[in-house]
Amino acid sequence: MADMNKIHDYSFEFTGKLKKIYIESNNVCFGPCPESDTETEQHLTITSDGKVELTRQSFSDEIIEKTEFLIDKDEAETLFNTFEDRNSY
Repeated sequence: MADMNKIHDYSFEFTGKLKKIYIESNNVCFGPCPESDTETEQHLTITSDGKVELTRQSFSDEIIEKTEFLIDKDEAETLFNTFEDRNSY
């Protein structure tokens, strides 16, 4: 019988090396719709070589701002190693 306290059953093991981390956040929820120009979504991409891209989008899917920059390769390596360690068994 399934454990009802578990939300997800992730029964896979991550192996290998990450090349890219992509995080998408969205703050739209129940209730009145935001104005079309209200920021409601952010997309963050980080590559293993240190390239970072942040895109902020409005409720109408228009890009409000797109920022690209580099982080130190050692910092990127530390970040990716942490993700790999936390998602491996």
